[in-house]
Amino acid sequence: MNTAERRNEILNVLQNADAPVAARKLASQFGVSRQVIVQDMAVIRASTPGILSTTRGYGSDSCSDSGNFINNKRICDTAGQQLRP
Repeated sequence: MNTAERRNEILNVLQNADAPVAARKLASQFGVSRQVIVQDMAVIRASTPGILSTTRGYGSDSCSDSGNFINNKRICDTAGQQLRP
């Protein structure tokens, strides 16, 4: 897998995650170092609106991208509808 393919797959993982995903988990999943993931995330975040970094990992903050985390819990469902707390 080349760099561009890995970054696309990382983006897919984040957009489908139910909670923030730690860099070390992504590193293990893609067989690279945590630092490579951190560098990938810098590029992804610069080019993709709605990707955020939390103390617990990376995620998507847009309901339309099935993310929106507050206090590391999803507040929107996969259809973009806001969930009740």
